[in-house]
Amino acid sequence: MASALKIVKGKLGGPMAAGAALLALLVAPGAAGAQGRPGEDFDYAAYARVLETYVTPEGRVRYAALKQNPGDLNAFIQQLAAVSPENRPELFPTPAAQMAYWINAYNAFVLHTVVEAYPVESVRDLKFGFGLLFFKRDRLVAGGRRVSLDDIEHGILRRQFADPRIHFAINCASASCPPLARQPYRAETLEAQLDQAARAFIGREENVWMRGDVLFLSKIFEWYEEDFTRRAGAADGSATAVDYLLRYLPAETAARIRQEKPRVEFYNYDWSLNDATVRGD
Repeated sequence: MASALKIVKGKLGGPMAAGAALLALLVAPGAAGAQGRPGEDFDYAAYARVLETYVTPEGRVRYAALKQNPGDLNAFIQQLAAVSPENRPELFPTPAAQMAYWINAYNAFVLHTVVEAYPVESVRDLKFGFGLLFFKRDRLVAGGRRVSLDDIEHGILRRQFADPRIHFAINCASASCPPLARQPYRAETLEAQLDQAARAFIGREENVWMRGDVLFLSKIFEWYEEDFTRRAGAADGSATAVDYLLRYLPAETAARIRQEKPRVEFYNYDWSLNDATVRGD
């Protein structure tokens, strides 16, 4: 089955060519069923099979095996190309349904792009023409519109939903990223899934730990500090990222941090690929 990503690698030739390309996506094998009918949920079955089969309990990915058997992933990429909350809003009637779609789309696009280039040691090694980086190239298609990973993360997820827990749900295929979930995010369970992702990430010692009078945190809390402080919500504007993460820590740990008020340092981010084979899973 042809990959939807490959369909858009060339230049778009104006409105007529764009329309023809979208039509080709919509009538591609498997695309009609992916769209569903008004009132039906978007179908995550193919993506669920990918996650269950190729993601380890630790959240790493068996890329070599997935590259040998990409059928379900390619089928889901075609679904994303044909349908999104923007062009089929009736399939995503709630903010939770829309948010779940975009989290899943981000993670699936990352998987697909890495699999296409595999073997590779890091997503930072992936550049596409003119030196454009992995996160910025708009070579992906969602609902007939070309997007980049940055478009999804910053232009859609952060801007439209303003929920800092997205930073624990989206996975950039790197060792220091939050682990990739082994099931799709879904509207009906999204709140619980996001809370679980936040607790799992914050609860891991390599992401949040104290040594002496220093609290070491993942770079994620530095890069997106504004997202976390906004949600922490101190009336006088004095909230920090630490105030946000305290709600997800064990009570004893949180009490110690409140009492000792350690200084904060951010550890270096490990951009090596979250490859289960390399890491012995």
